Amino acid sequence: MTLRAAALLVVLALAGCGDSPSSSAPALRWEGKPIVVRQPELPDDTIVSGTLRNASGSTLKLDAADVRLVTPDGAAVESTARFATGVTHQLYPPREAPREGEPDFLRARLGEVATVEPGKTVPLVVSWRVPPGKPAPVKVDLGTPGSLALP
Repeated sequence: MTLRAAALLVVLALAGCGDSPSSSAPALRWEGKPIVVRQPELPDDTIVSGTLRNASGSTLKLDAADVRLVTPDGAAVESTARFATGVTHQLYPPREAPREGEPDFLRARLGEVATVEPGKTVPLVVSWRVPPGKPAPVKVDLGTPGSLALP
């Protein structure tokens, strides 16, 4: 085998090994340290509030319905997730659609969906209740963009 053929084989082998650094990096990451809230009166309940940064090079569309909290053994924990830091009410009765024309307008306002441009941030609040003796979640699975470790 010639030196040129050997070099070509090395280049081809390296090109096929793993992902590029940008694609292996997580699409979302915690911006700063999330706040963990636990109350002595409600020892089984936990709320985590933080900010996510889009570290990918593309716009991410997030849906709270896709968010799962996962235990170390991979089981899902019943939870609630919102991409908003405040609480608000719907603008319309449940049987009426938003009149603004944008189908996700109301869902975005309520924190059920979020669109995050590259380098931008979005708030995330998750809450759950784990009865005594059951394992607590260790990560937030956001669906396609990946998962994050819980603090």
